[in-house]
Amino acid sequence: MIPPSSVPTRPLPETICFSMQQQRERITEPLGNPNPVNNEHPNPEPLKIAIPLVKGKDTYIGKYAYVSKEDEDLAKNYIWHLDKHGYAMYQRRINGRRHTFFLHREIAERIAKTEGRKLTREDIVKHKDNEKLNNERSNIDITSNKGKSGFKGVHYDKTREKWQARVIINSQRRSLGYYATPQEAHTAIEHYKSTQESKNKENQARNG
Repeated sequence: MIPPSSVPTRPLPETICFSMQQQRERITEPLGNPNPVNNEHPNPEPLKIAIPLVKGKDTYIGKYAYVSKEDEDLAKNYIWHLDKHGYAMYQRRINGRRHTFFLHREIAERIAKTEGRKLTREDIVKHKDNEKLNNERSNIDITSNKGKSGFKGVHYDKTREKWQARVIINSQRRSLGYYATPQEAHTAIEHYKSTQESKNKENQARNG
């Protein structure tokens, strides 16, 4: 984990604690800031933390990522951006090179530590409800299958959390898109091969 002291700091909107019930009852203020309006619950649910997100040159966009209460330090110590794929992330330079850190993998590292192990590059981290900004610990799922799909040309993309279908054309790798399951990606490859085969037969018949 990167020492908080090495990250540039500047004023951030106040991070907010609220329960799931309070979230349903909140009032939306400017920039979409969640505001709990009812604090009197006989059996309050565990609190979670709302992290304001920025885009581009530190422009607040009214969107929030959420983490569990025990991960509140992540909200206070880093400036989190919304990347083009919808994930919360921050960047900093280490030894002259820019590195990107994703919030869901930061949480996964902490979960793995509680299990007595380290998160590896092969570990796949997913959001159980498919909400990329919901990074509460209960919503993070870690799978250690080394990204193997069982199909040739199908690989897991950790950033998009989807399976990529790839083919080789004229010694060049070409992507056929990203899919929810390995089977869907494999089907896309088979469909592409079938289509190309039909085109080749048509060309041969036309030139024959």
